[in-house]
Amino acid sequence: MTAEQITTIITNVLTSGGVAAFLYMMIRGLKDQIGALKAQISTLNETIEVQKKTLQAMETRVSETEKIGNIYRQFLEEFPKELENYRALHTKMKDDQIKLLQQAVEQKDEKLKETAEIELEKLKLQQRALDDIPKLREELIEVIDTFEQRMSIVTLLARSNSLSFPLPTAYGNMFAAAAKAYPFSETTDAGEVNKPLA
Repeated sequence: MTAEQITTIITNVLTSGGVAAFLYMMIRGLKDQIGALKAQISTLNETIEVQKKTLQAMETRVSETEKIGNIYRQFLEEFPKELENYRALHTKMKDDQIKLLQQAVEQKDEKLKETAEIELEKLKLQQRALDDIPKLREELIEVIDTFEQRMSIVTLLARSNSLSFPLPTAYGNMFAAAAKAYPFSETTDAGEVNKPLA
């Protein structure tokens, strides 16, 4: 063999060795990147599961809150009827106390008169409170309406957040980030590939 053939063979062997080393480093780096991507995918899947459970819990809370809101609504719808019944009873009690007071005046019974006057004062205070109830009812209805609006907004936000994770874009961004973070591997950098073999 001539020196030129030996040089060609050695050059080809070295070139093949360099290419093989380059391919080895490239494959090792890709394996590391794939491992990192699998870990990230696993983490994202766990996060998605946690978010699903959170959304389910929120939906349960919202439905329970709606049930409570419906109970309050029903109470507020039935309340005027009950209030009228109580007012009728209150008026009857007031009329009874007035009759009792008139009897006490006629009989000149001071003790009975004082008791009847005290009861009449109590009934007057109760009447003032009864007169304020419709206003308080309206305020309570406004509060419940506001609360229901906020809960419906929370429901909409919860549902929109569960749909706002487009997988292809997210995974595409994840692959791009992984490629930047792990050019070849955690232990190998691009400079090592360009080093001559010793």
